[in-house]
Amino acid sequence: MKKQLFLSLFILLFLQIATFFLFSENALPKLGLRFTPDKTHFKSGNFEWVLLQNDGEFPISENAFNKMKEIFKENYKTIYLKESEIPESFLQKDIKGASYKDGFSYKIERKYWGLFFVTVRFQDYEGSRASAMNQISYVWLLGFWIKIMAHFMAVS
Repeated sequence: MKKQLFLSLFILLFLQIATFFLFSENALPKLGLRFTPDKTHFKSGNFEWVLLQNDGEFPISENAFNKMKEIFKENYKTIYLKESEIPESFLQKDIKGASYKDGFSYKIERKYWGLFFVTVRFQDYEGSRASAMNQISYVWLLGFWIKIMAHFMAVS
């Protein structure tokens, strides 16, 4: 009986460690799709394009960013990687600053990364009066990120 229990615990621990090192980083972009403006604070928005950014203080890995581009291409017509790529017809100016027409900028930052734990910041910007930031902490459990804490801030 003790032998079976020990073996079972060893297998679970092995699976926990193996899935974390093999899959956890590339699972982050899929989480990010849940926090785009059309799924949170701007549900009436009909966005055709997105400016994906990975230049923050705590960027995700290049592999994870490439995965993020693939996932977002399935949901939005056009993906831009630099603001200079956005056509002038999609840029609007007002007293408060620049705004986007039919699109938004989006960034995922990995604020804290520990063994089986991560805090991620999802940020979007549609215009000077429409943006949001979600900071969420997750724990890795046998192949999945489980949300344990969330902070949300929006300007609409």
